[in-house]
Amino acid sequence: MPYFIETVDGEFCVFKEGTTTPLECYDDPDDAEAYFTALTIATQDEAKAETDTHIPPEAVADNARMALEVRAEKPPSEQGMTLVGLARARQLAERRPVSVATLRRMVSYFARHEVDKQGATWEERGKGWQAWYGWGGDEGRDWAQAIIDEEDDVEAKASRRHSEADMKLIRTMRKQLKMMLEICIELGDDGYDDEHGEEYAEESAEQLEMEQGIADVVDALDNVRTMKVEEAVSDEVKHFARKLMGAS
Repeated sequence: MPYFIETVDGEFCVFKEGTTTPLECYDDPDDAEAYFTALTIATQDEAKAETDTHIPPEAVADNARMALEVRAEKPPSEQGMTLVGLARARQLAERRPVSVATLRRMVSYFARHEVDKQGATWEERGKGWQAWYGWGGDEGRDWAQAIIDEEDDVEAKASRRHSEADMKLIRTMRKQLKMMLEICIELGDDGYDDEHGEEYAEESAEQLEMEQGIADVVDALDNVRTMKVEEAVSDEVKHFARKLMGAS
């Protein structure tokens, strides 16, 4: 869904196309641009096919709306949520489509921030409370976890269709990918991604875990000849092995 920035009474405000009420306003144009970018990233799921996304349940949307309302009533020093969290809250509040990749980020967020419930300002609906409910609250956590559990179960069943030769190659590819990720981190990878922007940076640690989970699909070949010799390896696995190795 398109968004745009417009100056209103000296402030830089982010609007959703077709509306006259700004979503957020900032004194600094860079802050407005940063929120606009985060919002665009968070809502890019809407462009995907319905079969690739999930609509937030009403209870999840209610929690996100409540978090936004509470945040709006707080003074700036007591307002929670990162730009990404704020964009996510609006996505959930409006029950816009959410991708499986985003649901994995939700699961990761809730796992990291469960401890926030013990925070001193939780009962006062402080920053931690606002962020938790902005991501959908307990209902959002349970909803996301249920879908991810189902996705992982389907993937696990699908992996069992491969031959032992396939699995041997896949395990080799996974080891190679894990090594490459570790090297990138040692070299000082800042977690920033040109395509996903700040959202990727915020989730950099969890992104590594996610990539290593994806690496269950990849343990990389010693050389291309292995693929040629291993006739029992399926064309599908050969294709991904060559892609990982940069082979033609």
